[in-house]
Amino acid sequence: GGNFMTRLSGSALSSNGKGRLLHWGVNYGLRSQDQAGDFMFRFWPENHTGEKIAVSFESGGQVVRRQSIGLEGAMNFGSLSIQGEYKHFRIKTDELNFDMHGYYVFAGFFLTGEYRPYKNGAFGRVIPNKSIDEGGWGALEVLARFSVMDAEQAPTTFYSMETNGRICDATLGMNWYLTSHVRLMYNFVHADIGFRSPWSDFDANGHTVRVQVDF
Repeated sequence: GGNFMTRLSGSALSSNGKGRLLHWGVNYGLRSQDQAGDFMFRFWPENHTGEKIAVSFESGGQVVRRQSIGLEGAMNFGSLSIQGEYKHFRIKTDELNFDMHGYYVFAGFFLTGEYRPYKNGAFGRVIPNKSIDEGGWGALEVLARFSVMDAEQAPTTFYSMETNGRICDATLGMNWYLTSHVRLMYNFVHADIGFRSPWSDFDANGHTVRVQVDF
């Protein structure tokens, strides 16, 4: 098969050195797929260190083509950062066609006065005003995120139980940038998976901690 992917992005407002910007973007993808198998797609709550709670399309045929279009936006206003993305998928199998969509909204705020740097259509490395190797406390950021993955039209199952193909995640977290190359991260993730049966529901909570050092 063959794949085609493209993305266009830019900034409508940018003020280097002041943390003010307005970013926009759009992307499109077309993928052909001819691999056989029962599990065509899997998605799970945003806790990738715990159990992979997969919702799979166990019936509905073999995927022939996937088409997607996405819209993205972000803004900085000093220490406050807000961003989001919406993506729509059209799936064609050898038995049926259906649509899926997903979106997320994210907000972060630096308690210590920093901001997320931006250049050439992408966010860059956060540099603390005074890192710990300079006698300071580094940069402290609090954040929140909400996301939805909706495949209600698809034939989805979870442990052989029919679901409504929808997962919602709510995340609260904190990032501590000790230096520009060392970061400690904590997230609390609450995920909700809905079922078509009214007596069945599934919630998953996770606490994740990560230490990141890059060179």
